[in-house]
Amino acid sequence: MTKIDMLEKVIKYAEKNGYKSNYKFYCGNLKSYIKEIKSSNIYYALLFDHNFAKAFFLSWLYQGNPDDWKWYLQQAIISDDPLRYYYDFVKEK
Repeated sequence: MTKIDMLEKVIKYAEKNGYKSNYKFYCGNLKSYIKEIKSSNIYYALLFDHNFAKAFFLSWLYQGNPDDWKWYLQQAIISDDPLRYYYDFVKEK
């Protein structure tokens, strides 16, 4: 699976959980947006964005603690491959 494929799946999952993506403003469609942010390596800014992380990790909040997303985000930040960390949560969905 390519990074572009992983990014697409991760972004779609976050959007499903309520993240308001602005890719339509930038490129008009998700594929163009992903290619753009991947080519310039700014996708890390998206992965580390608090609003993105809150939406993405909504389904994995432990015992309903609304701040658990911070722990997951911290794990993504310190992982060797933050995109892979996110993707591992959605690869089977």
